[in-house]
Amino acid sequence: MLADQNRFDDALQMLDKSIQVCYRLKGQGPCIKGILAQSLDTKAGLLQLQGKFEDATEILYKVVGIQKESLGEMHPATAEAYETLANAYVLQEMLQDGIAASAEALKIRRRTIGDDHPDTKRRMEAHRSLLNRLLENRG
Repeated sequence: MLADQNRFDDALQMLDKSIQVCYRLKGQGPCIKGILAQSLDTKAGLLQLQGKFEDATEILYKVVGIQKESLGEMHPATAEAYETLANAYVLQEMLQDGIAASAEALKIRRRTIGDDHPDTKRRMEAHRSLLNRLLENRG
């Protein structure tokens, strides 16, 4: 709501308070880790809206680690975290890093829901698009 009003600094301050509480309670169970991951993901989104892509990417990398630790390597939320990280890399024209994160997300999707699932097909197409973009930039 604060971000909708362009009050990014206020929104970031509130998120930081939430994140600090989550870090203090992190050992209390997976629910806290999920809230932490969501709060960090939201903060990264706000930072991207402000053009602070490097800061956002660093946070999204942490989100991937939290999801892997709390939910496991092959969880759909971990795949989603990798996809968000891939998009952050692409926004910075860091295509190789974006492709690597996208490949991880795709690997999880393929193993958990299969090649024929619409989400997997969507990720395959997005990944193919990234590969083509990298080839075009090199050509």
